[in-house]
Amino acid sequence: IEQRVKKISLRKQKVNNKKNYKKLTMFIRPCQKIFSALQTKFTTLRTFFFTQHRKDSFTVSLLQTAVKHIAWTPFRTNEISQIIELLFDETKRDSKLPPCLNSDAWNTRKNAVAFLTIFVARSGNLLDAKSSDAIVEYILQRGFQDKQLEVRNEYKKLLSILIQSSHLREADHIQKLIQQCIKLADTKLPKPNTKDDSRDDVDLKIRKKHAGVLGLSAVVESFPYTVPEWIPNVVSHLCRLDREKDPIGPTAKKTIAEFKRTHNDEWNTFKKLFTEEQLQDLQDVGALHSYFS
Repeated sequence: IEQRVKKISLRKQKVNNKKNYKKLTMFIRPCQKIFSALQTKFTTLRTFFFTQHRKDSFTVSLLQTAVKHIAWTPFRTNEISQIIELLFDETKRDSKLPPCLNSDAWNTRKNAVAFLTIFVARSGNLLDAKSSDAIVEYILQRGFQDKQLEVRNEYKKLLSILIQSSHLREADHIQKLIQQCIKLADTKLPKPNTKDDSRDDVDLKIRKKHAGVLGLSAVVESFPYTVPEWIPNVVSHLCRLDREKDPIGPTAKKTIAEFKRTHNDEWNTFKKLFTEEQLQDLQDVGALHSYFS
């Protein structure tokens, strides 16, 4: 890992003067010690996330490279559990180090989720059911309801990768997840110009409804070239939400457009798995109406 970080850093950054070279060596040397201690000191990761939004682009580039390499590192099962616990178990957080997933800085939250997405893609098959279920619960209840849209979208990528990499692909688990998402997506929003709810209450309900749409979108995007038995119902549900207010409607519409694109070649086969009503829902969203009918 140390050699790869050094090689990529040197290749990407043409060190043309002593000042940049000094920055590079000042970063690489501590990193060598950090990497060698990672097996017992995973808390170092939080500092990496926290400092990735610095104004110094050179330092940020090096930190992002380091974090990506850590995420792609093969870990033992017990080490994977330590990293998951580090990021999700707030009760055991070291108060001397900055938080990640609940940081006040949305860039830090986004960076932490981006790390998890790569980490799960690399090590998700080693996650036990308890850990993956805990991550899903966190995503639905907190991640998808983050106040920053960019962070919510990053969580959607994480959930999609988690479904592809863990036991969540199994029918009973995916059905449970779908029902949870549908319940959130069916959250009733107050009518415009009503004074029954405060602005904060309305925003909370919008985020809650959007959380369900993000979850359903993650399910659809987890099966880009197949149509398992549960996909038609999920796609149809998203179709009926395409005219909701921003960001709910645009998220649903974008997912349906991507579904049409990835399933276009084999659509004559796939459409046999949809009911007439579900095909009509698809026809009503976006372009290519005549083909998706």
